[in-house]
Amino acid sequence: MAAPIKPANEDKSSIRKELAIRNVVNDLMDGGVYSVIKEKLMEDEYGIGKKYTEGTAKAIIKFARKRIKDDFEEQLPDIRASLTNMLYDLFTEAKDMGDRMNAIKCIQEIAKLTGAYEPTKVEAKVENIVIDFNLTDEGTD
Repeated sequence: MAAPIKPANEDKSSIRKELAIRNVVNDLMDGGVYSVIKEKLMEDEYGIGKKYTEGTAKAIIKFARKRIKDDFEEQLPDIRASLTNMLYDLFTEAKDMGDRMNAIKCIQEIAKLTGAYEPTKVEAKVENIVIDFNLTDEGTD
């Protein structure tokens, strides 16, 4: 029987780092505080078998925040679509009940969410204009 293959140190390190990032993401999503999360990484409170230096802990937290941001940006179109559908439902209910104020508010929110209020760019070119008030004393007798 062959001995089990042990992962190389680099593989162990990348696996540990990924576990650390996932734990930090979870803590950040649960409202964790930066200094507490950093301490957890430095004291191995996640139980992954590695105490990180302060610099590495900061880098892991930064990477976890970037991952959260990237996930959010990827999900943003779906979030907008869901919110738009909810607002359409609320608009329909408000309209059916004769509640014009809330129907108008729903329409405004839908317009904001879908980008209907985005400003349009207008280009204007102004040529040099000279205004002469004729304030010289020449020609007055």
